[in-house]
Amino acid sequence: MLFKDYWRILRRRGWIIVLATVIGLVGMLGVGLLQTPKYRSTIRLFVVPARPDYNLFLAGKNMLSQIALEVRNPSLAEKVVEQLRLDVPPLALLGRARSSVEEDKYIINLSVDDPDPQTAQAIASAWGQLFVEDYAAKNADLDRRDRLDVLTPDPAWPAAPSGLKTWQLALVGLLGGILLGLLAALALEFLDDTLKTTEDVERFVGLPTLGAIPAKTGNQ
Repeated sequence: MLFKDYWRILRRRGWIIVLATVIGLVGMLGVGLLQTPKYRSTIRLFVVPARPDYNLFLAGKNMLSQIALEVRNPSLAEKVVEQLRLDVPPLALLGRARSSVEEDKYIINLSVDDPDPQTAQAIASAWGQLFVEDYAAKNADLDRRDRLDVLTPDPAWPAAPSGLKTWQLALVGLLGGILLGLLAALALEFLDDTLKTTEDVERFVGLPTLGAIPAKTGNQ
């Protein structure tokens, strides 16, 4: 297709693109305005080998992912709910928590989302401290020299807004609407097999156009 073909499609079916853009923009803008704000606080858990031994450091690195999974334990979520007296089911609180690993630094990041920034920070702090205590109790019988300790030297970070902002959602709706509108316009044009231009006629009959009858106007 030539540029003039695309221009013709845009002139004939541009309303589809405009409509899809408006719907996408207004829809995502509404989602952004109606969504409940979320704040995220993160606490860092440091995995520290008891002695400077290469094999112990290697074992610690290999266990980081496993420890990160243990952090998101339903029993810990239940203890946090009880300690802070939260009006949230433990499994729902567990769904707000995320854990990630920084292998090169031997760090596990535990992040918690909540509509209230102070509550998010309190949950992250309590969760991290409870895990440290549980992990130490579970490994208390191990030889001190072969132990991996988990520490929280820093408090949980102050909570910051998380997720897409309203203007970001609106931008997604705008761009998505334009894209869907373009695809819909091209699809309708492809499915429309009527002859609209002299070029269409020439392609259909395989013969050149010798002349065209002008459209009748109201003055004729």
